[in-house]
Order: sequence, then structure tokens, then C-alpha cells
Amino acid sequence: MYLEMAVGQFFRSGSVNCWAKIHPMLRGIGVGCVCVSILLCLYYVVIIARCFLYFFNSFTGTLPFTICGDASPLASCCNGDAANYYWWNNILNASTGFEDVSNFNWKLLGCLALSWIIVYACMFKGVESSGKAVYFTATFRTLR
Repeated sequence: MYLEMAVGQFFRSGSVNCWAKIHPMLRGIGVGCVCVSILLCLYYVVIIARCFLYFFNSFTGTLPFTICGDASPLASCCNGDAANYYWWNNILNASTGFEDVSNFNWKLLGCLALSWIIVYACMFKGVESSGKAVYFTATFRTLR
């Protein structure tokens, strides 16, 4: 990562073009770096969406991941563990097989849209506004 940043600053260009300036056959390294960055971004946004779903579900009277129900065909996945049951049946909303596509998790889709909106807002405003957010979040927990 540091090598890519240093080479990019030296050539004053992006990931793909800086490797192409070293040697035209090295352009694939830059393309690979961009592909890995895109895949990591997609993965991280899905993790953020699941965190939002857990966060919103934690506002209920009884926490849903403390109750293990047995009315599902996936009850064998539970094995007495309420958190495992909640993961398979509520967060993943797993079906019995590929042919059963009846249950779509609209809550997770909404959380995914919210996480993409937050990522877009952070990217749109730039580094200066995210620095202010870090100042707030780092000091807010000490004010209790």
C-alpha cells in the first residue's frame, strides 16, 4: 500500500497510469489494485449494512438474538444457540434451498441503501468533514 502511494505521488497519477509509466506491461498491477479496492469497498459496505440492522434491532423491548425459536426448517442450525438462530433466520433470512426464493430481506436492503448513502456523503464532502466527525465521535464518549 505504501509502495503504491509513493509511486503514485512520484508520477503524479493514479494507480493504473503510474504502473504503466514504469513499464507498459505493468498496467495490470494497477488494474488489479483498482479491482481489489472495489471488492473491499463492496464487502465493507455489506458489513456496515449488517451493523445497521443489528443496531436498529437492538431498540426492541427484548433483544431478538436472545430468543431461539424452533418453528423454522432451519431449527437444526440453532442447536440451542439463540444468536446463531437469529443470524440464520433473521439477518441472512436463509431459505431451505436455491429453489425457494420467496423470502427477501427488505430490512437488509434498506440498511444497505442507508450504508451506501453514508459512504457517498463521506466521499462527497471529502476528508475535511470526516475529520470533524472523528473529533466528535472520539470525544463524545468521554462526556458521559
